[in-house]
Amino acid sequence: MRLFVAIWPPAEVVEELEKVQLRLKSAIDRQGVRFTGLSKVHLTMRFLGNVEEGRVPQVVDSLAANLQAVSLGGLEVVGIGAFPDVRRPAIVWAGISGDLASLHARILEATDDYAERADDKPLHPHLTLARVSPPSQKVGRALDPLVREFAETTFATWAPTEVVLVQTVPGGAYEQVASFPLEPAR
Repeated sequence: MRLFVAIWPPAEVVEELEKVQLRLKSAIDRQGVRFTGLSKVHLTMRFLGNVEEGRVPQVVDSLAANLQAVSLGGLEVVGIGAFPDVRRPAIVWAGISGDLASLHARILEATDDYAERADDKPLHPHLTLARVSPPSQKVGRALDPLVREFAETTFATWAPTEVVLVQTVPGGAYEQVASFPLEPAR
C-alpha cells in the first residue's frame, strides 16, 4: 500500500485556496499546468511510500502511541512559491507557517521503521496548488509577480484537530486508513 501521513485543511481554508488558484489560473498559461483538485489539497507530514499491507496495523499502532496527547497550535497559509524555484517551477504551493517541528519529529519517530526511505530533509510545510510538467520558465515568468505580490499575505488560519494516515489508491484517489486526534492547543 502506498501511504503518507498528512493534515487536511478545513473547508474554510480550502475556500481561500480556491481564490488563490483562480488568481493563478488567470495569470498562468495552463499548458503543462495541472491544478490540484481542492479535495486533495493537504499538508504532507511524511511520505512512507509502499508499505506491506500486513505491516499497516503496526504503522497505525506506532502513530497512535507517538501522537497520544500531542497538541498543535494554529497554522497559517502564507504566501505562494515554487519548487525547485520560481524561475522554473515544477510545483506551485501555498506556504504553511506554524510550529510543526515537534509533531514532525514524532511522526518521523513513529514511522521510521516502515518508510521506504529515510526522511532526512527538513520539512518545508506547504499545500500543493499545481504541478508543472515539464518545469517551465514561461510559467515561472508569469508566476514571479504573484509570488512577490503575495509574499507576506496570510490567506487563512486554522487549528488542526487530527493527523491522518492516507493510502493513495490506483487512479490517484486518497483513502483514509486511520486518524489520530490532536489535543487542543493550550
